[in-house]
Amino acid sequence: MDIQGSSSSNRVRWQPAAGAAGTSGVSGSKAGSVDAGEKVGFHGAPTGETMQVGGLTATNHSMVEGLPALELPSRESVAADTQKVGDELRMVLAVAGIKSEPPLAFRVDTSGTVKVDGDDPRAAEVNKVLSREPELQNRLRKLVGDAQMMEHADAVDGYYSQVNAGADAEAASKRLVAAGQKISGATGFTLDADGKLSLECAGMGKELMPPEPTQVSDEEKMWREMMRLTDRTRRTGVVAAAEDAEAAEKKDRDHRESSGGNAPGQPDLGQGSTSAAKAAA
Repeated sequence: MDIQGSSSSNRVRWQPAAGAAGTSGVSGSKAGSVDAGEKVGFHGAPTGETMQVGGLTATNHSMVEGLPALELPSRESVAADTQKVGDELRMVLAVAGIKSEPPLAFRVDTSGTVKVDGDDPRAAEVNKVLSREPELQNRLRKLVGDAQMMEHADAVDGYYSQVNAGADAEAASKRLVAAGQKISGATGFTLDADGKLSLECAGMGKELMPPEPTQVSDEEKMWREMMRLTDRTRRTGVVAAAEDAEAAEKKDRDHRESSGGNAPGQPDLGQGSTSAAKAAA
């Protein structure tokens, strides 16, 4: 039986408790207290602190405030958000007089801050603009995280496909771990002059873990051949037994017809009675 890997292709709605629409219902697993109006990080604050917000466990950076419902990401939602957030980022920069030509490269650093990547001369000005746009940074972080999730799912699908096709399971597992690390580290994206975002992690799942096995071990080849020969022998034996049974049945049927309906080895009682009557006379 094949092992099947699957990923979330449909957006699943999740409705938080009544307190999740704001932050008034905050109960802390965090040391200290949280003000009723304070925004709570959801995507990984550098401190690693967590707390409960209306039934939702919140960690890290993105904001819970104002969310009436949450949705699991899908490839369709990632594509739509990429277009929407890219347009928003371009407009924010345009208002500040900053052009994205040549393209601007960004990266989400380990603290969760979105910054210009590399030594771009516009970096200081762009980073200053982004520091005034926390909601935009939240959406950019979420977009990168959602896209990475889809790539991780593709990598897992590739792992199962490889194993089911006969690849060495241990080697495939090591490739999957390495692929996961690369995908998790791909937090960059590029904004071109048309406001189109290109995500660094896009396509990495299938590229790093292609559906077909990269190499089948000699042991696996020998096992497959043994199973093929065993199956062929089994099927040959079954067919031969069926043919023998059919031939025996035909022989029995022919004998019955030639001997007036008696089974093989059974005396013809009618013929025996006639002979006995003649002997008595």
